[in-house]
Amino acid sequence: MKHSDQNNKNESAVAHWKWQRRTAVALVPLSLWLLFSLVRHIGAPYQQAYEWVANPVVAVLLIIFISALFIHAKLGLQVIIEDYIADLSGQQAILKISNLLCWIAMLVGVVSILKITLNV
Repeated sequence: MKHSDQNNKNESAVAHWKWQRRTAVALVPLSLWLLFSLVRHIGAPYQQAYEWVANPVVAVLLIIFISALFIHAKLGLQVIIEDYIADLSGQQAILKISNLLCWIAMLVGVVSILKITLNV
């Protein structure tokens, strides 16, 4: 392997590691906020829960939470797939499917929140 290829691979691994840590750190307070918020709404009528999600501040926090969650999941799944699937062609196929599913799930979550918030 060329020296420049190794450098690019190392830089990519460092960026991957940093993003995984950043999303993990972001998910801690966001998860606690969401947990406490959901507990407060136990037994609340549908309309009250809908209005809570429609609140712009709540919507932004939910979008950040969903984005961080699925980016973190994508990065974690990538590590698992690369570590435990030896066949490179199978590994690449599963990585593509995994990435696609994570991006679709994130998109569905974000669009759903936006539809509620924008009353579309």
